[in-house]
Amino acid sequence: NHLGLMYAANLSNLLGDDQSFAQYVQRGRELYPDDLNFIIKESILMDKEGRYDESTAMLYAKLDEYPGDKDLINAFSGSSIQFARALSKEKQHDEAITVLDTAIVYNMSNKELKYTKGIIYERDHKYDSAYHYQRYHEPSALEEADYLSHMKGLQHKTYKNTLDFEYIQSRYSEYDVISGVATVGYTHKREKISKT
Repeated sequence: NHLGLMYAANLSNLLGDDQSFAQYVQRGRELYPDDLNFIIKESILMDKEGRYDESTAMLYAKLDEYPGDKDLINAFSGSSIQFARALSKEKQHDEAITVLDTAIVYNMSNKELKYTKGIIYERDHKYDSAYHYQRYHEPSALEEADYLSHMKGLQHKTYKNTLDFEYIQSRYSEYDVISGVATVGYTHKREKISKT
């Protein structure tokens, strides 16, 4: 029964019973190989097993067949986020950005995709892009102070040139003579040039 399998798969997934979830999904895919619901559930199963590349490829293949299907687009977005994070941990930042860019084409209003892209740019030390994309995050009331502080830090890292001005004034003991010292500093940041 299609509906029974759907309920059983959903319930086992909600309860965290991955073994039962896998069995129901496998049975659903055998009986209803073209059913989009079971394809999405199989992608969830693949994501749980860390097979993000297979999951995103399978869902991507269905996007042209089912354009505009919200469940499919959300599943593809979620899988893409997990895949990008895994790639980023392996220092494959460019590949992670490509995965997210593909998902953003289908789900332009998804703020989590953009925020994840910002985090990956930050890991790759591209702070101007990181600042741009992390602005899409909507922090909770508890996170807001940390988020704003982090964003100020990111913005500061985007500055390539910094000028510092300082003036100190002093008066020695009872003499009516004021002396002052002024300093000006300039800092320029650039990427480290490797010697080969």
